Amino acid sequence: MKPERPPAVEPAEGDLLASMFSGHTDALRSVFQLHQRAVYFTAFNVLHSRHDAEEIMQDAFLLLWKKHATIALVGGSTLPWLVTTSRYLALNRRRARDRERTHVAASVGEVIEVAPSPEALAETSDTLRSIDEVVRALPELDQKVFHLCLLESISYEQAARRLGLTHGSVRNRLARLRVRLRSELHHLKGT
Repeated sequence: MKPERPPAVEPAEGDLLASMFSGHTDALRSVFQLHQRAVYFTAFNVLHSRHDAEEIMQDAFLLLWKKHATIALVGGSTLPWLVTTSRYLALNRRRARDRERTHVAASVGEVIEVAPSPEALAETSDTLRSIDEVVRALPELDQKVFHLCLLESISYEQAARRLGLTHGSVRNRLARLRVRLRSELHHLKGT
């Protein structure tokens, strides 16, 4: 009786990123095969256009290829970064499309209002003010981690070097900070 072959094990995404850093396009292909559907549907849910969603998906993976050396994996996966990138790219595409429509409409004498409602602006302003209050109440080091990682969007590794911390310390502080922000905002909103 022949022994059964063990199932093929997919390389960890951290290994795939390291492989991409060495210039191996096969690693990008593997990540693409793992996450293409989620990235596509993230863009499609924003744009409601197959063509635009496909372009955004390609752009997200192209950015992954270009920025792979600076990406910090969350939970050992590129998926959170890819989905977030896809959503931002799709929102930017939608805003550009809305601006173009407004420009075209204005040139033919029509006025289309695409500005957010006063209620939405007030809610956004209140939320930003609440976040600012929570962040100002944090210890100074946590404020710096918040600023570097969430506002400047630098990697955990880069933030760790700037602050003289370990990568794990920055990651853990940021995770606790996110939980605290969520909790505080839910409390402030009464939900």
